[in-house]
Amino acid sequence: MLFDRGLMAVDPATKQVCVAPVLHVYESYAPLNGRRATLVGVDLTAVREHFDVAVATWGPA
Repeated sequence: MLFDRGLMAVDPATKQVCVAPVLHVYESYAPLNGRRATLVGVDLTAVREHFDVAVATWGPA
């Protein structure tokens, strides 16, 4: 759900999960930020596009 809403994305360059700053205050979501994702059989172009769009909506860090 967070991914679909653009509140979580995966940086295709580092494979790290990025959680929107607005969610860093939540104990459940903050630990996900920076964790390495396993991307097997995933279209990295789509991951890049999703990442760029999602992060652009987060505003300044």
